[in-house]
Amino acid sequence: MRSVLYILALAGLFTGTIPVLAEVPVAQERGVSELGEMITDRPDFTESSEVVGRDVAQLEMGSVLEFDRSAGVRTLSFGTPLLRWGISKRVEMRIAGDGHISEFGHGTTRRGVGDTEFGIKIKFHDESKWLPAMGVIPFVGMPSGAVGFSSGKMNPGVKFLWAKDVPLGFGLSGNLNATKVTGDGIEFVQKAVTLSVGHDLVAGLAGFWEAFTFAPFDKGTGPNWIYDMGLTRMMGNNAQWDVTWGHRLNQLGPDQFVQVGLTFRRKVGRMMRY
Repeated sequence: MRSVLYILALAGLFTGTIPVLAEVPVAQERGVSELGEMITDRPDFTESSEVVGRDVAQLEMGSVLEFDRSAGVRTLSFGTPLLRWGISKRVEMRIAGDGHISEFGHGTTRRGVGDTEFGIKIKFHDESKWLPAMGVIPFVGMPSGAVGFSSGKMNPGVKFLWAKDVPLGFGLSGNLNATKVTGDGIEFVQKAVTLSVGHDLVAGLAGFWEAFTFAPFDKGTGPNWIYDMGLTRMMGNNAQWDVTWGHRLNQLGPDQFVQVGLTFRRKVGRMMRY
């Protein structure tokens, strides 16, 4: 229930039901020319180097179904919201959640709310002829989830982001991440490296292909390599749907996963009314 209320509260930003938001006139939010190109941090694991823009609120959410046949477990994460709020042309605040998690396996079902993450994205370099666009996300995971779905401790981390347009209409992007991981009496620093390739397709679709690795995947294990690919499509200027399929490349982690998601954005006024 708590996760449903959390998701509805975030969704209220885009329906005008949260009174602390002073909305701008609708005519000002229409069109890509006023808000710029919509660039999302989903559905791939790679975070973009772009921020949403000053006074723009962007809600990205979806559902992920993972299959781990070796363990006989399926995991459904519903909601997985990410709220991005632009406070300047180069800085945005971020609140993310693991959503409501259901784990099915061995004749039992476990359900609970995952942890919440607070962060800030800073774009510190625009793309130039030879150098990519670059940014950074310092963040901290808070143990707000249910027992069995929470790390139980604060987990700080940082993500270094880059992106570069290359010939033939392709776009390259990637991340270098380091995150403290805790849980079940263990504690270690997990590093991640990602590489994503994107390109526009037909009928308004865009596709991406991505590979990423976690090292270590778990305490005392080696790295986990994952491959995924997906499609996105804009709905007007300020909304997008996406679908993704992924598969592990070695013997660690879930066998494969599928996810679907939606992203919405709108221009908002001051955060608080005085």
